[in-house]
Amino acid sequence: MTSAPRLLLLVMTLLVATSSYAEGEGQWEQMGESDGIKVFKREVPDSPVIAFRGEGVVKATITRVASVILDDKRSKEWMDSLEQTRLIKMYSPREFLVYSHIGTPFVLKDRDFVTRGKVEADLEAKTLTITMKSVEGDEIPEE
Repeated sequence: MTSAPRLLLLVMTLLVATSSYAEGEGQWEQMGESDGIKVFKREVPDSPVIAFRGEGVVKATITRVASVILDDKRSKEWMDSLEQTRLIKMYSPREFLVYSHIGTPFVLKDRDFVTRGKVEADLEAKTLTITMKSVEGDEIPEE
């Protein structure tokens, strides 16, 4: 993977189970560092899910980074094995519901999921946070 998509992928890994969990309990454990990007993980209490995040500097405006990450047509550039993603609903200019389909090797069943996302930008601090939480319900598209 080239540096630019890797940076975008790791910016996207700011995704965690919930924003309150991201700021709350538990310690982040650094898993590695490459090209100036640090990758962290931590367990989510009472869940098989592992929260993860990345920290690094992207030489682009916050608006540009957000536009690439949130563009369905560009998702395959930075999300490994992505077969399809599509916007289901916009709740507000900064909150949305997205369907994603991940392809797997033939011995495994493909994975799909629906996530509700929220974008927060702090222009003074030059930070972009995208928080996403998996959801279940009637809005999940039929196969």
